[in-house]
Amino acid sequence: MKKHLTRSFVLFAACLLASTLVLSATSARAQSSIVSGTSLLSATTPVFDQSLIDQAVSQPLFAYPAPTTSSPRPGDGPAEVFASKAIYFMALVTWYSPNAKASNGTSVASRLAAQIGNLIVGGHEPDANGSLEGWSHNDIAQAFLLAKNEPNVWGTLSANQQSRVDLLMEAMAIAGNWQFNDQNDFHSDLDGLCHFAKNNNPNYREGYVGIVIAASQYFGATQLNSVFTSFTYSSFTQQLKKDGFTNITSTWAHTGATLLNSGGKDKCGGSGAGAKLAFVYQGATLNDPSGIFSKLASFTYQDTVTSSGANGKAFIVGHKTSPYQGQQGMEHEFNSSDSGGPRSDALYAFEGWMNSLSTRTTLTALKNWVCGSPEQTVVPLMNVGTKDLLYKLQQGYQGFFLGQTRLVTETSPTTDGPSSKGFFFDQDVWLKLLSQVGC
Repeated sequence: MKKHLTRSFVLFAACLLASTLVLSATSARAQSSIVSGTSLLSATTPVFDQSLIDQAVSQPLFAYPAPTTSSPRPGDGPAEVFASKAIYFMALVTWYSPNAKASNGTSVASRLAAQIGNLIVGGHEPDANGSLEGWSHNDIAQAFLLAKNEPNVWGTLSANQQSRVDLLMEAMAIAGNWQFNDQNDFHSDLDGLCHFAKNNNPNYREGYVGIVIAASQYFGATQLNSVFTSFTYSSFTQQLKKDGFTNITSTWAHTGATLLNSGGKDKCGGSGAGAKLAFVYQGATLNDPSGIFSKLASFTYQDTVTSSGANGKAFIVGHKTSPYQGQQGMEHEFNSSDSGGPRSDALYAFEGWMNSLSTRTTLTALKNWVCGSPEQTVVPLMNVGTKDLLYKLQQGYQGFFLGQTRLVTETSPTTDGPSSKGFFFDQDVWLKLLSQVGC
């Protein structure tokens, strides 16, 4: 009897082990291939530049301007992008070093909490307009996501403040769903202006698709899809009005209930089914946020590296050759087109990359980066594209866009160039963190 029981136990254990192995194999993409932070970054914590930490902490409390007729897209201004980059940088620093401080002794976590508290005051919020305003809105969404998972930040916010962050994340995600869902092809932003198409260049795509990726991690795929499918314009805008989020309500009023609820034709020649849809982007769903990112990245980093473009009108200063010449992964903005003809421009390239960087960095930090076949393909492309971009910015790139030339370096143009939009924060994140990550 004892031998029989022993044999039965051994057989049971063997079956259980076999079942576990089968389950692991069948759920590899959804579960066991999620990469841990320690395996990506070895056992070390990234050490971010102290002078950049000091600069981020020293920024004044940030509030978005209200959209106006003369300035309908406040979210894509250099000052707004820089402020959002500083906030995201603090969120990332605090994620890896919860007790980090500026040189003057100010806690990074406390300053991040103060910035979030100010942004969620009615009339200070991002206007959830979509497309190019994602240049800054995405970094705010990524910072909200990290902060929600940082007890020393999230725990300092009141329950009311936390619910206001939730509402802003929902609003921005709804805008992303309305513009980028596979069932929609609208040609306007939520403000009704005709300057959007979801197949535009990467700088149009990376921000608001990145926001949906962030929201899928913030709420979870099932809950976020429920936010979408249960959406009604009247009840949701009532919540926005209750919290005083006038930047959003005034923006969305230009699109209105019908187009947001059930879709139809916009005045710009586009059409769609509205926002009451489970999110799908080029076939990828919310259950696969790194898969959605891979769809973006395969477009953003699709070209073979060249050192000139636009039929020779664009080139690296001194006609130098990129060290990555001939490799696959150059940003598409170096080999694209616009209404002026061929386009090859380092600033547009940076404006796509800066959001691609933040979105993938957050996926990595939260251990939600999955190394399946698509990701193994796009990571080398992004590595080449990033290093090529950084080289061109360091050397200077004489670009061509809209039929005109423009010299772009790390710091020029001075009022609208990469450094005015937080380049040095992004470069530090790349060098200290994401460049160290394999797949």
